[in-house]
Amino acid sequence: MKQVDGVSQQLVTIGLTLQEAGIYRALLTNQKLRVRDVAKQLGIMVPSVHRSLVGLKRKGLVTTFGRRPLALTAIDPKLALGKLVNDRYQGELAVKDQIEEALTRQTSPEPELGVAFLESKQATYDYTFPLINTLQKEMLILSVGEPIPEEIFLSLFRAIKRGVVVKMLSETYNETNRELLTNWKKNGWQVRHLPKPTLDFTLTILDGKVTVVQMRREKEKDRRVGIAIYNPAYAAAQREYFSALWQKAKEI
Repeated sequence: MKQVDGVSQQLVTIGLTLQEAGIYRALLTNQKLRVRDVAKQLGIMVPSVHRSLVGLKRKGLVTTFGRRPLALTAIDPKLALGKLVNDRYQGELAVKDQIEEALTRQTSPEPELGVAFLESKQATYDYTFPLINTLQKEMLILSVGEPIPEEIFLSLFRAIKRGVVVKMLSETYNETNRELLTNWKKNGWQVRHLPKPTLDFTLTILDGKVTVVQMRREKEKDRRVGIAIYNPAYAAAQREYFSALWQKAKEI
C-alpha cells in the first residue's frame, strides 16, 4: 500500500489500522475522493476501501456522499482525533476497572468459617476492605454515621456500580453528619435514620455471610474492639434483625 508515512504510523498508535490511516491521510490531502480514486491512489482493491470505510465511519473520521459513485471526505482532525482519543481512553479505562475487579475476586479468597478478633477500628477496616472488593449482592451497615476511609468509600462506589446494594442505618442525623449522609445517598447508598438510637455497637453484614460487630467507645474511637464472624446462618439472623430496624427507620 502506498502513502505509509510517519503520520500514518502515528494514527495507528491511536487505534486506526494501517489501511484506515492511509485512506484518512489521502482524504485529508485531496479533500474529496471517489472510492475507486482512493483505491488507485493507495494501490489497493476497491472492496478493501469499502471494508475500511466501516471502521473509519465508526471512529468518526470520514463522511460519505452519494451512492454511485460513492465519494468520501475526511472530517477535520482537530475535531475528529480528539474525540477518537477520548473515546478510546474511556473504553480502556472501563476495561481496566473490569480487569481489576476480576483479578481482585480471584486473589481475595473467601474467609474460612469461624471468628476473628479485631483489636482496633483500623483492624476492622483492614478486615472488611478485601471483602468489600468481592461483594456480589449487598452490604448492610448499622452505625453512628461517621466518616469512613476514602479507600473504603471508593470500593463501595465501585461495588454499587456493579449492582451491589448498600444499605446504611445511621443512629445520628443532625448538623454533624447531615452532609456526609446526603453525599453517601447521592453516590448510590440507601440511607435511613433510626429515630431512637439505643445501641452500643456497630453492625456490618456482607453478602449474608460475614457479620462484623464492633463495640462503641466514644472517647477512644480508634481503640474500638470487635469481632468478625463468618457464618451464613448467624449472618441470616442478623440480617433479619437489620431488616426489622430498617422498617422502623426514617428516610433522610
